[in-house]
Amino acid sequence: YVGKQGKKSLIEVYGGEVTSGVFGGATDSNMYSGQYALKDGVDINVYGGKISQIFGAGNDDYYNKKYQAMSGTRTISVMGGEITGNIYGGSNLGITEGDTVITIENAIIGGNIYGGGNGNNSYRATVTGNVNITIGKNGVVKGNIFGGGNQNSVITKNVVITIKENAEVFNVYGSGNGSKTSITGSSNIEILSGNING
Repeated sequence: YVGKQGKKSLIEVYGGEVTSGVFGGATDSNMYSGQYALKDGVDINVYGGKISQIFGAGNDDYYNKKYQAMSGTRTISVMGGEITGNIYGGSNLGITEGDTVITIENAIIGGNIYGGGNGNNSYRATVTGNVNITIGKNGVVKGNIFGGGNQNSVITKNVVITIKENAEVFNVYGSGNGSKTSITGSSNIEILSGNING
């Protein structure tokens, strides 16, 4: 977990193995203070190695529903290596303000890609911004691509998903996974080239 109030974070992974996951924000960040974990977003760059999962924002940031856990653009760029599980543009529960940009090239994603966050039956994961997901050169996604989030989640603006060059993906969905997911704005899927294997 990397986060400092009022500062943008930079996370870079060049090798090795991360078994618990990479989180762009903090854990339980707004439980007491009602403050942002980050006000200027985060850049997560992966060039190699193996990671179990990636969240663009923090973990369990749902205690105080009045406040956002993070604001600013979250950029997740996987340019090498392998993500064995899922990628989430938002947080694991809680509210994340700002846009999400996810780019995959020369890498393998073993699970799903979600433009939004991960919610559950009790708490929602909200992203108040746009989502842009691009799978490009030599990018392989073995799971599904969802423009929205997982389970109980909301995207308040627009979603754009682009598949290009020789990318390989399974299924592509403009919205989220589950009956409690939604996108307020538009959702656009562009298949410029590549293989859809679902």
